[in-house]
Amino acid sequence: MSDFLNNFDENNYQGETIVDNNGNNTPINNHQENNQNNNLEKEKKSFLDIIKKYKYYILGTILVIIAILIYFVMSFIKVPDFRNEQLSNAKEWANKNEVNLKVNEEYSLKQDANIIIKQDKEIGDKIRKNDTLVLSVSKGADPEERIVVPNLEDMEIGAIEEWIADNKLDNVVLDGAYSKSVREGKVISLKYDGDLASANNYKRKDQLTIKISKGRLTSSTKIVVPDFTNGDKYAARDWAIDHGVTLSYSYQRHETQPKNKVIRQSVKKGSKITNSKTINLTISMGNGSVVKNFKSMSYEAAKGVSNANVKMVYSTKKDYGKFIAQSYPAGTRLYGNKKVIVSYSAGRPYVGNLNGKTMPEVKQYIYDLNKRGSNIKVVAPNGTKGHVYKVNYQEQYVGMHATVKVYLK
Repeated sequence: MSDFLNNFDENNYQGETIVDNNGNNTPINNHQENNQNNNLEKEKKSFLDIIKKYKYYILGTILVIIAILIYFVMSFIKVPDFRNEQLSNAKEWANKNEVNLKVNEEYSLKQDANIIIKQDKEIGDKIRKNDTLVLSVSKGADPEERIVVPNLEDMEIGAIEEWIADNKLDNVVLDGAYSKSVREGKVISLKYDGDLASANNYKRKDQLTIKISKGRLTSSTKIVVPDFTNGDKYAARDWAIDHGVTLSYSYQRHETQPKNKVIRQSVKKGSKITNSKTINLTISMGNGSVVKNFKSMSYEAAKGVSNANVKMVYSTKKDYGKFIAQSYPAGTRLYGNKKVIVSYSAGRPYVGNLNGKTMPEVKQYIYDLNKRGSNIKVVAPNGTKGHVYKVNYQEQYVGMHATVKVYLK
């Protein structure tokens, strides 16, 4: 028995066998299997040792990758649909998301001013911070566009209002007025206020007032009085003409109300009157303007004073540019259109070269000199035909009442 057991050593032990499909026995090498398991354990241990050794480097790399992903996610913004939105909304979005805006303005009949028409990025596109989004924004309707004016006199008020709205005519005013001859709702008159504006030459920027009939005004027609206070005298006058009401005026100096503004009215706003009633309006003369002391001011400085009419006049006593006189003393308060006349010296009259001029040209020359206060006369001893060849005063200063003799041939 012992001999039998001794035969089972590592060298002669064949181990277990596996019978294959052909009936052959194939031994299983347990020693080889154990070696493979040991190698796997060593490799696993080696891999774990590497992870332990470089875990901080690995963790740092992972964090860097995550940070890069977060950066790219946070750096790109989805572009919304700004079309038909106010420009202010896009500006608010751009400021919030650190995106630059480039705004290109263009005229549009469809979109009001400051409404976004289009954008250079598609809706939902990604855009990075500090990139630029280009927007096309409406400036409103083109004020220089020529508008075809229909025959407004034949149109009803509703059709006129539709024409105004379709063409965005913000400068067209519909004004109602009573009329004995034009039926209610029809045009009484058209008034074009723009430069060279007419029915055949009308631009959107031009002012057009369309007066529409409110029908016949009778003695029993009740008219509602508007609030004229703080308004313009001439606007009140136009209202009175349209409504057949008589206005009377009284004038008063006022510290705060500008000139020609209504201070008060004799009939309260909202009152109902007939056209036989007279309304009195108290009109401001303004607070006036105080006259400055021009004696200490230069000619150039005086020209900038709004309530002064400054002129240069000839003087034999004052040098050129020196103050001569003012029509109101300093400190005087002027009202209405009154201005102080201030005179500065233009020096003595100077007669230039008159040779070669005709007599009419000489007279015009002397006339222009006398506009500055001189009283120079011109005579032609040998007749007025031909051209000047000799003058008693030539390119020299003369007196205020000098007589210039010219000789012609």
